[in-house]
Amino acid sequence: MKTKNSYNPDARNIALLPRPAYKEVLVIISKSEQINHNLLHQYFPNATFSFLSNRTEKEDNSKGMNYTLHKKDFFFKTLKNERLKNLTKKTFDLLIDLNEDNDKLIYFVENINAGLKIGCFNKPNNHLYDILTKPSLEIVDVVNSMVKQLDILTLNNKK
Repeated sequence: MKTKNSYNPDARNIALLPRPAYKEVLVIISKSEQINHNLLHQYFPNATFSFLSNRTEKEDNSKGMNYTLHKKDFFFKTLKNERLKNLTKKTFDLLIDLNEDNDKLIYFVENINAGLKIGCFNKPNNHLYDILTKPSLEIVDVVNSMVKQLDILTLNNKK
């Protein structure tokens, strides 16, 4: 696992796009049942979504575009789950981090190639994100805030 000081944001090309232009989106959440899939499809109508969340079972039974992480998937700070290793090799247009309580999920924010990374202010790893939004108890409020900021920045980027 890379340390906080080893991350180099200058090595990335940040891509700010209008919402319909996002095709591949990764959403990182603490628990998979927290997210409203219809809301995400409403905001990003042309996107294919992948989801990464925690799991309590040791066995990884995740399928398709759903990925799950167990604390045993790391061995001495090295990722050993092949499915998750393959996830880190993918490229996404947008990474949305809604995770609120798992430091292991930060590994993916740091190591996945994404054109734009959005997260919440209350994280100790704010330097990993391109856009930060105010945290909220309700996931829908966080998503709405992120989309609002993204729209404002995209509009200003066109001028």
